[in-house]
Amino acid sequence: MDSTLRGRIARCADADEKARLEELKIEFELEISMIRMNLEHLMRRYSRQLEEAARNGASRQGAVLTLDAHEAVAIESARTLYRRAQALAT
Repeated sequence: MDSTLRGRIARCADADEKARLEELKIEFELEISMIRMNLEHLMRRYSRQLEEAARNGASRQGAVLTLDAHEAVAIESARTLYRRAQALAT
């Protein structure tokens, strides 16, 4: 996503469009930082369960992870960001 936006910014001749793309790039960077921070929190909270699931593989149904409000927002934000990135790339 970052390289796509950087490329579009570099090629953009219209000042208004370039400013819009640069603002969009900053928004994406902030959103990614928030998502990363909350997912790291999730990984720390459930590190034992995740390690066990990795050792046992996908053959066994593992524990259900209960997300806190921030983690749930991060997951939904990641989905939304993915959809926005797909739309921008096309």
